[in-house]
Amino acid sequence: MEQEIRRIIPANEVPTILDNIGLPLSGTNMSHNMSGTLGVADADIQVVLDHGHAQTAEYVRRLRAELPEKFPGLMFYVLPSDIVSQILNFGLPAPIDIQIAGRNIEGNRAFAIDMMGKLSRIPGIADPRIQQPADQPKLQITVDRTRAQQAGLNQIDIARNVLIMLSGSFQTSPTFWLNEV
Repeated sequence: MEQEIRRIIPANEVPTILDNIGLPLSGTNMSHNMSGTLGVADADIQVVLDHGHAQTAEYVRRLRAELPEKFPGLMFYVLPSDIVSQILNFGLPAPIDIQIAGRNIEGNRAFAIDMMGKLSRIPGIADPRIQQPADQPKLQITVDRTRAQQAGLNQIDIARNVLIMLSGSFQTSPTFWLNEV
């Protein structure tokens, strides 16, 4: 990715590229995260431009056009780089933030996709996206209550142990899951 950015923006105009991939390591870092990264597949890439660089808007236009072609299936969006726009966004990763809430999760998602399609046709709206991914992995546990009871366990014991195992803090109680494949 960095090579593509340096191909689009001349190297003498880019003193620094900072990329943070995945989730922050602590809750403190997570609370100060302004870009809306949600999972291990998300990344923030901050490009610092040197004084006297060419028009930022032209670089953004080229990045929006060329990166999705070079990396199909990935989603790219550009956050405001100036402090005034960031403050006017109230710390949100986009100047327009539409939140959809309801009991029908699939219906909410379909409504959001339809709305995003309509919004993307409005001139001036750039980088429309649905912030919350719907294809995250999940763990479904089915308990045979008879066998669990024979082992001296009940649903509460099992739920409590699964909760403890899945919600450990990396700083106080790290849990590592190994993929043996």
